[in-house]
Amino acid sequence: MAELKDIVDVEIGDELHVCPSCAYELGFHSSFERVVGSMHALILICPNCGA
Repeated sequence: MAELKDIVDVEIGDELHVCPSCAYELGFHSSFERVVGSMHALILICPNCGA
């Protein structure tokens, strides 16, 4: 299992499909984290490095 990494904010331009940590180019897995009440944050997880 990949080592757990801290969640970091990433600036998104026109698109985001390359992992800024390892340069994996085939996109991300996604997860949702409750922020408050019914609001959720979208968490992108690199399938290659876990970032």
